[in-house]
Amino acid sequence: MGLFTPAWKSIDEKKAQKAVKKINNQKKLARIVAEAPTVEARKTAIEQLIPEQHQPLLAMIAKEDYDSTDWPELLRAAAFDKLTYQTFLADVAKEAKTLGIRRGAVNKLIPEQHQTLLAAIAKDDEYSWIRISAIKKLIPEQHQSLLAVLAKEDEKEHVRECAVKKLARKQHQLLLAKIAKEDKDATVRKAAVKQLYPERHQQLCAEIAKDDADWKVRQAAYFKLLKPTVKRSLIEYYSEHLQDNDRLLLAIYKRETEGDIRTMIAERDGKALHLGHANGGNKRSGE
Repeated sequence: MGLFTPAWKSIDEKKAQKAVKKINNQKKLARIVAEAPTVEARKTAIEQLIPEQHQPLLAMIAKEDYDSTDWPELLRAAAFDKLTYQTFLADVAKEAKTLGIRRGAVNKLIPEQHQTLLAAIAKDDEYSWIRISAIKKLIPEQHQSLLAVLAKEDEKEHVRECAVKKLARKQHQLLLAKIAKEDKDATVRKAAVKQLYPERHQQLCAEIAKDDADWKVRQAAYFKLLKPTVKRSLIEYYSEHLQDNDRLLLAIYKRETEGDIRTMIAERDGKALHLGHANGGNKRSGE
């Protein structure tokens, strides 16, 4: 290093960092971010930038490619952490190459200001968790058509589940019934069952409670049933097929408010389900 070379240009990380920490001039710090030979010195410079004065620079860094050698992950993350302006966050949400930063930008967006962008991301982003982040920020009343399409057609089950949970129940009972019956993923079917109006879907809920392949979906459907006679009929069926329904019966026993149904489970399958232990350690509220 030459006689008049500034210390922040040192290849000694500690020496360079120490020098950067003493600098307050914002133009010089921006230069250090771009030119310092050590990543740690550049990161320290980013951390000392006044965010309001450097939003374009911070956004540019945050959008860099994930395998960039000029702007490694440490610098991209430090720059993103200081982004606050919605205009630049929206730009990063659309264009950042690093998935975590793109998702982080979506999470920082103020929903009321970015519904059009959020809808586009929810529909088109290639990364499912980013689509989910966007869906969660959608104002449901403005996007029921989009949510219905995502609930039916998205290739990822956790995206479909998220969309199902945001569907307007009154508007989409027929769609929810179809998803509850036909979706290939149990978590999606369960979410749809929970959105059903019980008084409109007793037959469907009874069918799902009996025949769905997943016991948690069967449980969700069971607790939508309104008639004790139907419930008791199902308890008999579950008891006859105990190997496939032991966890379900135990869950029903713990949650059921109908005393005679709890008694029925205890009398038929209490020993197999170890209900003495369950009853002692999982008392219902009010008992």
